[in-house]
Amino acid sequence: MTRYRGLINMTTRGVSPILHDPEALEGAWRSLSVRSAWLRPGDWHVPEVEAVAEFVATGSDAESALESLGRARAYNGVGLAETLADVRCLTEISGVRLDPWQCAEAVARGWQDGSLVVANPMSMLDPTTNLATLPYLAVRLREIYARAGADGSNASDTHCLLVAETAVTCTDPWLRLERGSLLGSVLSAVFTTGETLVSLGSCSGAALVVVERGQHLGRTLRYTKRRIEAALTPVQRAGAARHPIHVWVESLPRSYDVALAQVEDLAR
Repeated sequence: MTRYRGLINMTTRGVSPILHDPEALEGAWRSLSVRSAWLRPGDWHVPEVEAVAEFVATGSDAESALESLGRARAYNGVGLAETLADVRCLTEISGVRLDPWQCAEAVARGWQDGSLVVANPMSMLDPTTNLATLPYLAVRLREIYARAGADGSNASDTHCLLVAETAVTCTDPWLRLERGSLLGSVLSAVFTTGETLVSLGSCSGAALVVVERGQHLGRTLRYTKRRIEAALTPVQRAGAARHPIHVWVESLPRSYDVALAQVEDLAR
């Protein structure tokens, strides 16, 4: 941590009381960012902001923490401009002398690293099911909600989630792998016109598909369930998959932030 020793130069006169309190500093930072820079308040907080606030509050060199924050923002689909605007808010309220250019460079460097990982298709695929991962789903939902807003419609009216749950308690790792692989193969065979197919965890035995609403949704639901039941019969007989398989439709909420919370609940 020698390259940017001047990244944080703490002064003692006129320092705001929040300076030595990481939690208060983080709260003030978030408040200013949400008012002036951040697009969606619900996805502002990531663990990396706590690390940055801790380093700033203690007057330590925050270069690595800022790089990690930039990387996390890229993973979560936040653009570089929004990421830099957020960090500018930190420099305005921190109560210490933060060099905005050095802060921006550290964050941008982390963001670039993170975006390169996100750009690699293999990093967005669950290796067991060959379905997309949850970070990819967050980006896709952001796009759907943005498009609906631009069209003057609601994402809840145009799209929904088709959810498949196959798991029972199973300690055999090979059966769990087989269950996930079979589920991924069936969904990939059924949905072939650009739908977003997402694993809810390699060992969860659950997955979802972001589908457009339409008159054939009920038929698609029943057909998908039959295909999954047929493919997973051997795993069901071995006691590693539920019987019957649960397949249902979840409506999307009107808010993107609530949609992310909904997906988190489904993935538990």
